[in-house]
Amino acid sequence: MSTYIDWSNTRKKYRLFYSLFDGLSAGIVIAFITILIPSEREPHVRLVLIDYLIWFAALGAVGAANAMLVYGISATLSKKTTPLYPDD
Repeated sequence: MSTYIDWSNTRKKYRLFYSLFDGLSAGIVIAFITILIPSEREPHVRLVLIDYLIWFAALGAVGAANAMLVYGISATLSKKTTPLYPDD
């Protein structure tokens, strides 16, 4: 969260894209980890490629939305707590 606050305070170029990419990549990593962990599924159910693609897309989208929400909250709180002109 401190990284997002720094990006907001310094007005880093493409900060929204970077935070979106952070969340998307975190969601995809979590999806990959959940695929690797063995689970007890129905024995007659076979997952096909589209099932995996949907799973990765869903968790990637949730991760991206979460990152954007965290960035928005961080930026809002930072603007309320950090003076615009620190010398005043």
